[in-house]
Amino acid sequence: MTVTQITDHAAQALATMSNWTEGKERIRKLVEILADQVQLLEDVIDDVITNSLLSNAAGVILDEYGDIFDELRGNLTDAQYENLLNVVIAAHQSDGGAYELIRLATLLIGCATQYFQAAPADYHLVYFPATPITGDWLTAVSRVLEIMRPAGVTHALVEGDPSTPFTLDQQNLDYGKLATRHF
Repeated sequence: MTVTQITDHAAQALATMSNWTEGKERIRKLVEILADQVQLLEDVIDDVITNSLLSNAAGVILDEYGDIFDELRGNLTDAQYENLLNVVIAAHQSDGGAYELIRLATLLIGCATQYFQAAPADYHLVYFPATPITGDWLTAVSRVLEIMRPAGVTHALVEGDPSTPFTLDQQNLDYGKLATRHF
C-alpha cells in the first residue's frame, strides 16, 4: 500500500466548496484555518513515519532498532550499523539454505563470498575483503552468521588473503598465507 501525502489541504478544501459560500468570507476563512491544521497534523505524522524508517534512520534511532534486535553498535558507523540491522532482519527470516547464506554473507561482508560444504553438517564461507574484518565488525559478522546457521550444523568463516598467495619453497613449505579462519 502506497500512501501519498497531500500537501495542499486548504486549497483542495476551498476548491470543493459550493457556490452558496461565495461572498461568505468568514466561512471560507474557517475552512481554510481547519484545513491548515489538518495539513500541519499530516505533515508531522509524515515526518514521524519517514524519520522512523530503518532506511532513513541515523544515530539514536538506529540504536533503538539495534535494541529491538539485541545488536549493539560498538564503534560501527551509521552505514555499517544499518547494513548489519538489515542483514539481521533477513537472517531471522532465513531458512539457512546455502544460497541464502551466500546472499546474506555477501551483503554483510560487502564482497564476494564462496560457500563450500566440508562435511554433511559442516560448511565454510570464504570471502576476500578489500580490508580485513576486525574488532566490533568481526564480532557482529560472527553473531549474524550464527543466527543464520541451521541447527546441528557447524560452520567456519574463512578470510582469504589474495595479497600473499600460497607458494612453496624447495622444501615444500608455504611462503605465503592462504587464509585466516575466524571461527
